[in-house]
Amino acid sequence: MTPEEIEELMNVSLDLGNGVTLKWVKSYDLKSIVGGIIKHPDTLNSKYPGPDAGFCSGAFWLKGNSYNKQPEWDLTGDWWNPTLSPSFLCHCGFHGWVREAKWEGA
Repeated sequence: MTPEEIEELMNVSLDLGNGVTLKWVKSYDLKSIVGGIIKHPDTLNSKYPGPDAGFCSGAFWLKGNSYNKQPEWDLTGDWWNPTLSPSFLCHCGFHGWVREAKWEGA
């Protein structure tokens, strides 16, 4: 990917449907995408203040990019139309899959 393509991705949150978005995360050297953040409706109904009220987020690493032996996900498709595996299970209990840029709840 070119630096321009990476910057374009950094300015977008992919709408996966059902209130779920995906925001890509770049490496420290700014030369690659290493993972992402999935933001979703908060299943615990916490009352976070500010613009994220009613939402929860969970981060993930793409295969070959984790630190401290964290779990990793495989990416198929492309950055704009991703399929990620395995499924996602957030600390709040929100669970499902990203398939062809759509959220499928478990």
